[in-house]
Amino acid sequence: MRIFVKFNREVLLAETPFTLTVYANKKQNIKNISGFMEGDNMYMGKVPLLFAKNGEHQFNAQGFIGSCGKQDMQWRIWITFIEQSDKSHTFSITVPSYLR
Repeated sequence: MRIFVKFNREVLLAETPFTLTVYANKKQNIKNISGFMEGDNMYMGKVPLLFAKNGEHQFNAQGFIGSCGKQDMQWRIWITFIEQSDKSHTFSITVPSYLR
């Protein structure tokens, strides 16, 4: 499975909304997508990502990163796809965020 992830911002800032867009390969027939974020270098709880379909092979989620005492924070984003065949695929990426 080939997946591409894109943010609407070059830098993620604490307490600033962002959009996460996931593009799936046209050969994938995705039935559902879900995800969440969690602090990688500090526990900040789980932040749900609610995806909506935005085109045949594109899904968008709005995100918001809370502020903490660290100047820079590492976040792990977990994304799970379920194909029409009910086969699921989970992957994660790690992204930094910064205080304003």
